[in-house]
Amino acid sequence: MIESVTSPPVQHTKGMAALAARYATGDEADLYDWRSMARNTGESVIGPGYDWLFERQIGQGSGYDPEVVFGMRRSSAGAEGIAQLMPQYYPNVARSDPQEALVAGAETMRHYLTAWDGDVRKLLASYNAGLGRARSLVEAHGENWEAALPAETRTDLSEILGSDAPHYDPRGNGSAAVFGGRAPGGVLSAPVASVAASGTGPGWVDLVARSGDVVATPSDGQVVSITLVGGFYSMVIDHGNGWRSSLFGMSRFRLRWARRWHGVSR
Repeated sequence: MIESVTSPPVQHTKGMAALAARYATGDEADLYDWRSMARNTGESVIGPGYDWLFERQIGQGSGYDPEVVFGMRRSSAGAEGIAQLMPQYYPNVARSDPQEALVAGAETMRHYLTAWDGDVRKLLASYNAGLGRARSLVEAHGENWEAALPAETRTDLSEILGSDAPHYDPRGNGSAAVFGGRAPGGVLSAPVASVAASGTGPGWVDLVARSGDVVATPSDGQVVSITLVGGFYSMVIDHGNGWRSSLFGMSRFRLRWARRWHGVSR
């Protein structure tokens, strides 16, 4: 997020305008094609289905503002370019080159995905505040780690994800990338408030909730069946993209017409 503005000399301003004109596409929704570039980079470097989230992340950081993209404005911490890279950590990257900077940012995100086992909130916090800082806060504060983040980082998380807590397969092979939704390999919040255990395999993801946790399904699925076995409910949801979710062990559930249902795990 850009917090400070540096006033460039006139000749730099003119040079920025020329650079921006070179990228201009005429499409008012994506005037310089940078949003499309971010989506394509997220998809190819981070993994299938990550395109829209990388676009949102980059937009939150730079706003796709030409003055930011070409280095005329920097963040208060000194981050530069479309991907808001710190010069001391990316000395060999042309930070004012949109494509090179996006690739560098996406490669960093892929590394953080591996470091956090696909926890998107933690990797976004690491990108903004630093991996070491994020790790120390998680170790020190446990589940309340976000409250200890800098205000700017908390704002970024809220703007990009809201209250969602997506997980993404850091392998990027799409075999069991997420819990259903949007596309195989896409990003979608876990259906449980907290995950007690998890496992993955070719074409499946297994998440175990803690007793009493609320389970909320994705809103992009269709309920196929509801059964009562041994005093507990089971539900199958078809996401319409090759994924199905099978939920077991719910003590009760209620349907909401707002396209979400809530259940409680045993």
